[in-house]
Amino acid sequence: PQVRVANSAIIHAFILILDRNPEICNCFLSLDMQYPLFILVLSKRAVGFDTHALVVRRRFGLPIQPLRYSGLLLASQPRLDKIPRCMFPSHHPMTNNSEDDTYNSEDLKEDIDKNVEQLKDSIKDSNVSGKIQEVVAKAKVTPEVVEGRKKRVIGGYKAMVVGYGAMASIIYALSRQPFYASGPLLVSGVSYIMIGAAENSRLSSDTYKRLNLSLLEYGVVGLLAGLCMQLSPLWALTCLVAIINSIKGYGYGVKGWELGEGDIMKDIIDGSKSNLKVFMNVPNLKSAGYILATISVAALKIKSILEVVKVIKSNDSTYMIGSHLFRLAKLMVLTNVMFTLKDAADRDRLEGTTFIELNYLAAIIFLSWAVFEKITSPLGTLMASFSAVTAFNGVSSKLKKKKEKSQ
Repeated sequence: PQVRVANSAIIHAFILILDRNPEICNCFLSLDMQYPLFILVLSKRAVGFDTHALVVRRRFGLPIQPLRYSGLLLASQPRLDKIPRCMFPSHHPMTNNSEDDTYNSEDLKEDIDKNVEQLKDSIKDSNVSGKIQEVVAKAKVTPEVVEGRKKRVIGGYKAMVVGYGAMASIIYALSRQPFYASGPLLVSGVSYIMIGAAENSRLSSDTYKRLNLSLLEYGVVGLLAGLCMQLSPLWALTCLVAIINSIKGYGYGVKGWELGEGDIMKDIIDGSKSNLKVFMNVPNLKSAGYILATISVAALKIKSILEVVKVIKSNDSTYMIGSHLFRLAKLMVLTNVMFTLKDAADRDRLEGTTFIELNYLAAIIFLSWAVFEKITSPLGTLMASFSAVTAFNGVSSKLKKKKEKSQ
């Protein structure tokens, strides 16, 4: 059998060493996509034939027999005894006047062995091997594996909704003060929003990455607060779930469900730079309102951090330390929520379901704060104004969205 190729085609072959797949020893891949893509598999176990098999994917209608292997769609021609010379530059018809334009498998193997050593060094200095390993790794991740990962992350968010929601109810029942329960209620609401993001595979969005980091912060600080205050084991368990699940959620946002290429630290650094640019930009009136709320809550967060340090230095009771940490954890999440809404306002995206829900959630938290501080006080008035703004934006965005759908 022979495979015909265009007379003018020069195929530049590269060795792709797949370290993590021992069944495929060597592959030769044309990187010149103007021509058909040729892959030569030398391993007998890889293709299951007793001779070398030429794996070909032609862009110009060459009949091929598909073969599935390790998640890759290949095309095989079993018992290939002769290969066209023009597949290799050293035997290109324009440089070789021999009438015999075919090439037996033994000669081919000698040529391949000769080229392997020459190409290995160049492969080591490039990222081709890493790219191929990533492709193979993704190919091995079946839809069932992806679905399993997604279900576990969604299950984690649901556990956070229930756990933090239950703690908010318990705290309110004991204190009869919504302000004290507003922290767990806020995080329960954010976790509910993250369920939809995971179900729709949107964890890679900057919005949900930011919210995942907020949940991680709350989980860590909240766990410390719970240990200091000796809260219920349910609290510690929920915070541990938040820590683990938010890390997984952020990781899947960076690397995808297949856990492909992605540098988490680089993503965090790039995200911080992007956030700084967003913070400095105030393109409209709504954005100005959100940036004012973000700055106000961030200032209170910094004040809370200083109070924690002060309480620790004064050797106060662990319960007092825990109560300050409990408040700090809420301010961390609320700061990120307001900044997320500010970013959405910059992009005129407040009509999105996520941002409508965040506006409603922020309005409830600010209202409970205003009532606790007394609306007539300066801080109470400020919190009441933030509650009114977020509630108004949430309602107006909802009405605008309904109107657009009806049209």
